[in-house]
Amino acid sequence: MLLMVAGVVEALLAFLGLGVLEHADDPFVGFDSTSPLFVSTQIDGEELLATAPAKQVWFNYQQFQVPKPENTRRIFCLGGSTTFGRPFDDKTAFSGWLRQLLPLAEPQTHWEVINAGGVSYASYRVASLMEELCQYEPDLFIVLTGHNEFLERRTYAGLLEEGWSEDRFVARTRSVLQSSRLYNLIESIGRPKNEFMIQEREQLPEDVDEMLNHSAGPKDYVRDDQWHEKVLLHLRVNLVRMIQMAEKSGAQILFVSPASNLRDCLPFKSVSNLQRQMNDMENEFGSENPGSAGQMIDRESGVLPPTRSELQQRMESEEVPALLASLDAHLEGDPRNADLLFYKGRCLYLLGREEEAREAFWMALDEDVCPLRATRKVCAAIHQVAQQYSVPCVDFDQVLGRDSMRKHGHRCFGDEYFLDHVHPSIETHGLIANEILTSLREIGWTQLREIDPSDLDDVSKRVVASVDQDRQAIAFRNLAKVLHWAGKFEEAIPKAVNATRLLPEDLESWFVMADCLRQLGRNDEAYLVYQQLFMKGDYGRAYLPFGELLMDMGRYDRAREFLLMATIVPKLEHRIRAYYDLGYSHLQLGEFKLALESLLECEKLAKDEPATVALIGEAHFAMGDYPSAEMSFKRLLAMGGEPVYAYRQLAEAKVANGRVPEAINDLTRCLELAPNDHGIRARLDELRAMGRVDSTE
Repeated sequence: MLLMVAGVVEALLAFLGLGVLEHADDPFVGFDSTSPLFVSTQIDGEELLATAPAKQVWFNYQQFQVPKPENTRRIFCLGGSTTFGRPFDDKTAFSGWLRQLLPLAEPQTHWEVINAGGVSYASYRVASLMEELCQYEPDLFIVLTGHNEFLERRTYAGLLEEGWSEDRFVARTRSVLQSSRLYNLIESIGRPKNEFMIQEREQLPEDVDEMLNHSAGPKDYVRDDQWHEKVLLHLRVNLVRMIQMAEKSGAQILFVSPASNLRDCLPFKSVSNLQRQMNDMENEFGSENPGSAGQMIDRESGVLPPTRSELQQRMESEEVPALLASLDAHLEGDPRNADLLFYKGRCLYLLGREEEAREAFWMALDEDVCPLRATRKVCAAIHQVAQQYSVPCVDFDQVLGRDSMRKHGHRCFGDEYFLDHVHPSIETHGLIANEILTSLREIGWTQLREIDPSDLDDVSKRVVASVDQDRQAIAFRNLAKVLHWAGKFEEAIPKAVNATRLLPEDLESWFVMADCLRQLGRNDEAYLVYQQLFMKGDYGRAYLPFGELLMDMGRYDRAREFLLMATIVPKLEHRIRAYYDLGYSHLQLGEFKLALESLLECEKLAKDEPATVALIGEAHFAMGDYPSAEMSFKRLLAMGGEPVYAYRQLAEAKVANGRVPEAINDLTRCLELAPNDHGIRARLDELRAMGRVDSTE
């Protein structure tokens, strides 16, 4: 009975337009400061709102009139870099397509489509931005969000504790109650609007601060299921906030749930249960017995899981059914290994078992420890909130699934629809735009007619032609850089190749291609690409890696040239490495004085580095300065350097100084540390024999 009364009250308030949330605060995070996306500006004597210059790092430049002109429908497109149009821009994004399609679907209306997609923006930033956009007379909000929910670290201080906490209760209860018009009406009358919130919200910077910016790859990401659950709760809260703000402003809202490259995108980071066990055991055994942990796991589990490079090689050399059976065997003991799941999907796809392959690809995405693609739980949360509030939602994954089934006979879509892990091709943005029009037509939002196929073809040609060759090249280069950062070198190389074909003089693209080849161990190919790079121009970032490649190839004479140039680059870390590598190269070439000079410069920049001290000792020894060599190796021991190496070198310095008995003591310690080293044992026997001869004489 009580539920029936509550339902009648809610319906009555909806009819009267009462109980709409006045201000939907985020209960979890706030921002240190906020500046508007759009600012007043004069263009050709006309007062307009335009994208603030400081925001154009994250947003497309857009402009529009306020107040809104008559007979105008204003649409704001919100979300992350997919909405932005990466790797291109607004013209090729679904907003650009809509800008050209809507006049064909309803020519009597003047349409404004404003792209407010922010690069790396997650739902909490989108919702915060929407508060500003609500004042600009919107008619429709289109929101495509979900890929960036795990980009920024939020602590959720009260929510990450196990069990019950006051903040957890407040956040959950508040997010539920704000869906009630009766609650909102009572709160607006008799309650301070910020009372029902977590006591201290976390403050985020105004601009996006991605976890990725603080690492040289996805290594900072760890598996954290508890944090993921809080992120999902936060996502739901902000989706509800967006719905409530749209209703308050009198605008329709439409969600687009994201889709990802399933078939052609390796996980960004995979963690093996067995590898984690081995790391734990190595900590237990200590560094002096590094093989023990691996041997124990090998005995207990049969075999360690293959690495990504091993899996790729096996894909190219083994029979697919045999590899699939091997992967299934590994997955029995390691069911959350994203790499194993992905290659299982590849095997199933090659065997024509596409629906099973699709499930394996999705599982690999869900278990990616660095989740830069929306997981199934993220997509499900968007659909659940949309259904709960009767909001239209375009299922992008289903759109691509239908199109892929029609064209290719399966739903394991990949590079034919995406330019990288999540960013759609220009044509795929067109699919999103058409599905948005279909959804708006179905809900009767406005009188949109079907568009003739010939008109669609014309629009497609115009949109594709809007990207010039240089911009395409830069887009491919940026994609290659992201994939290179993520350690996905095989995927990065074709993007870099495309960039160099379109823009042959772009040195950065050549550099990314060369470094990817080197990282894959394809040194001969990398050498040729570096040669191409330096024939086209001077590129400082390539001095050090090319010098190190030449060292790997044993070409120390040529390496010296590039390593010497690398010693004057701005980045301190690179200068340190350059001096060290230069010293090593001089040693290999017998240029001992030059080696010592380079290594002492390295020591000035980075003191107490064991590897540098070791080479300094070798340089002194090679120059015949045995006392200095002895001092260096003693220092190496004192600073915790590798003891077997240090004692052995110290022994040789003492032998050269004529102190054989002391050298015997040092080599005896060596043998205690490495009892199976036959070289040390032979040298010790030699010195003992030498000592006996000396004593006889």
